[in-house]
Amino acid sequence: FFFTCTIISYSMTQYTGCHIWTIQKKLRQFISAANGVKFESATFPIGDFSWQIVAYPNGNRLENLGSCMVYLKLINYAPEYPEAIVIAGFRLHCEETCSCSTFIERYSRIHDSKGWASNNLLLSDANKESIATRKLTLRVDVRILALFNRYERLMYEAPLRMYKQMFNLRWAVSDEIMTRMEYANVGKWFESGMYGNMWCFKVAPNGYNAESEGCCLVFLQLCALPPNISRLKCKVKLSHVESDTKWTIKKVFSYDAKNTGWTNDRLSFEELRKYETMTFGAKIEILSVYDSRGEKAQLRSEASNNFKYTAQKTYDDGSLSAAPRHKPSKSFAGLSIKSLRQRSTSTSVTPTPSSNLNANPAYGGYGSHNYQLYFNNGYKQQKTSGFPRLGAPINTNDHDKKERETDDDEEKEEEDEEDVEEKYMSRAEEEEESELELDTLDEMKDQYKFLKKEYLKLVKIVHSLKDKSQINDQLTAKLKRDITHLRNGATSPKNAAVISGKNDGDILDLLGQL
Repeated sequence: FFFTCTIISYSMTQYTGCHIWTIQKKLRQFISAANGVKFESATFPIGDFSWQIVAYPNGNRLENLGSCMVYLKLINYAPEYPEAIVIAGFRLHCEETCSCSTFIERYSRIHDSKGWASNNLLLSDANKESIATRKLTLRVDVRILALFNRYERLMYEAPLRMYKQMFNLRWAVSDEIMTRMEYANVGKWFESGMYGNMWCFKVAPNGYNAESEGCCLVFLQLCALPPNISRLKCKVKLSHVESDTKWTIKKVFSYDAKNTGWTNDRLSFEELRKYETMTFGAKIEILSVYDSRGEKAQLRSEASNNFKYTAQKTYDDGSLSAAPRHKPSKSFAGLSIKSLRQRSTSTSVTPTPSSNLNANPAYGGYGSHNYQLYFNNGYKQQKTSGFPRLGAPINTNDHDKKERETDDDEEKEEEDEEDVEEKYMSRAEEEEESELELDTLDEMKDQYKFLKKEYLKLVKIVHSLKDKSQINDQLTAKLKRDITHLRNGATSPKNAAVISGKNDGDILDLLGQL
């Protein structure tokens, strides 16, 4: 029995919503699932698009065995926007374990699915937490940020407005999340609520991979951009208040570069655990704003006292973390949780092995990993994943040209600083994963041929190792025979007086006496 509940904001727009998927009666089957077994929630509408949560409790391939992989999948287009390219900001969250990840992703076709990386939610943690609650709750908060047609022309943008050029954020971590941070595994992420509908904190207390294990990593995540804005050049100061750890960096935020954080050597996991409270801060100064054509723009300064952000905040602050210490936003105004739950539907879904390609040809059960990318001779070029750019080619004049040249000089001065950031963030920048898409029979055949080819290579390597092992066995046997001959010669009547009978069986003593 899977209980599902969908919450959609109707106050100003239908492009924001939340879906809650509670697993109860099939919890034992979920927890004991084998690698590659898939569970699916009921479909739910947000922005008239159909969506679905997909989960692989024990991983969808051998590399993430033991990790519960969760994805947001696009099921169908909105009738008003057929074949649209959807830029979606969403947050996946497990309420029992506080595992959480926020994304900005591009959905360019039906059955695209995006989700978090391995180790963010371990199956063992899900099992332990569900023993007491007898349920497991997976939640997704979705906000459609932009829609493009197939010619990559803009059809919709989320109506977020931004008048400030300075943000001063502070996250006082709740006791529950702090306790979980103290025992966090490598790869587990915790997140704050959203600030100004634009920012949130991401923290990996014990690092996000083997290289950063034992290091507390703090990131600032971009959650949305205002309309007609493609990039924000910012100066960011991150801090951990209790340890007085600070880090300053300049970063150009966009939908392709969504977060920034400090390096591995700033704050250790061991030191973080010493403090009885945890408070993270971020000061953001917007240095430059670039419009959809890449030209410099300016923020409006005529802020109104009665102004409210027009983008609807997803229903997440209260349940995901300690709320920011400012006036909370009124998300889902006029709708009570009780009345929303009364609209919920119950479904019973049977898990299906991911190897059944006919049932869902867009998957393949390997997550985002096309195995051909693991080897040197990939079978085809990968398409670029950049987001669409709007407008006509940039019209330049002498003044604009000088202005851009000045910006280029400033960016060159920051290269060293940003190179350091990229060194430690290249894997964390996009920790999300998407499932492998094999849409056509030819692609499946190509994938099969490639895997077969690599399998034969591995078999050849194994045989080579076996041959070397046999040669080593022969050399070892020869060495043993030589040692035996030495021992027999040493224990002859002529040399018997030299050898002690007490250590007669010890080869090292025998050779030492020889």
